[in-house]
Amino acid sequence: MNSTTETVGLPPSVRAHLHTGVRARRIRDLTYVLGPDGVTCVALDDDRLAALAAGDAEAIDELRRAGFTPDAEPPEPRRVALTRDGIEVGGLDRVVGTIADIARRGARLPWGVLAAVVAITAVAGSFLLDPGSGSATRSVVLGALVLLLLDHALLVVHELGHALVLHWHGERIGRAGFGLHWGMPCFYVDATAALMLPKRARAWQAVAGVLAEGVAVAGLATIALVSGSDAMAVVTAQAGVLVLSSLLVNLVPALDLDGAWLLADLLDRPQLIHGGAGRAVRAYRALNGLIGLVVLGLSVLLWASLWSDLVRPLWAEGPLGIGVLAVAVVPMAAGVVVNVIVVISRRSTSERSA
Repeated sequence: MNSTTETVGLPPSVRAHLHTGVRARRIRDLTYVLGPDGVTCVALDDDRLAALAAGDAEAIDELRRAGFTPDAEPPEPRRVALTRDGIEVGGLDRVVGTIADIARRGARLPWGVLAAVVAITAVAGSFLLDPGSGSATRSVVLGALVLLLLDHALLVVHELGHALVLHWHGERIGRAGFGLHWGMPCFYVDATAALMLPKRARAWQAVAGVLAEGVAVAGLATIALVSGSDAMAVVTAQAGVLVLSSLLVNLVPALDLDGAWLLADLLDRPQLIHGGAGRAVRAYRALNGLIGLVVLGLSVLLWASLWSDLVRPLWAEGPLGIGVLAVAVVPMAAGVVVNVIVVISRRSTSERSA
């Protein structure tokens, strides 16, 4: 393990200003400090650490507002909260903890490697299932709703995968929520505490989401094979396409998604995500956005392959069918537009600051 990622104690002169529950980890040239709530994190460079050590009032007040000092008011616990990221809920620790406890009672196996093998095999095998001459449902509207629900269910499974690895390593899971990312609806889990993990564990945490989706496809494929149901075979094949799209979007280092986190973790450079000074970081983030647009475009093509046979029938169904089609298509189209605006804005800002 790289010694620069070991958990470090802050200098006594800095620690004196902070709550006893605060933890820190040095990664390269930044010290990441996790608050007593186990989810709030700030990155301190050497200048800010020196200011804290010297008792700088502005630096101390900044940490007080974040809840890091003994005299800071603890945040009011809320089951449901509306934030700038979306609608958030608490209590995920219990759900994930139950799953982790079940796994811990089993044999000591390389769970991550096994999940990777199962996920890859299941996604590849889902395209080989024979759906026969039947269809997933006799109603085109119901079939479209099943596809939408399947997509969102896989997103929830994806986030549970991240949360499970975080809990497995003894860190607290932040709030989970539903919001927008790059203009598109998404589910998310606050995994800020992952910064306290060593590099290898952080990398597994980054990739855990897509592995969880693949394992879910394995479960669907097992049901399809055992039941011999044409409908389940169709659903499993659809899930395989959705997970393939998720792999494409999430594992390529772009759009600040899992692949970008994975690269930052493997290189031990969280600055690639959090931002930082330096031409190389700015160039990476500009390239990150441009590649993301290409990947998103390919993902749109995969998504279109699922919906191409449903567009005309849904339109023919009238207002109900058109409404379902809008729910499926409008967020994707809006996301592409927002992405273009964000990438152009980032690129122009990068060029002005270069």
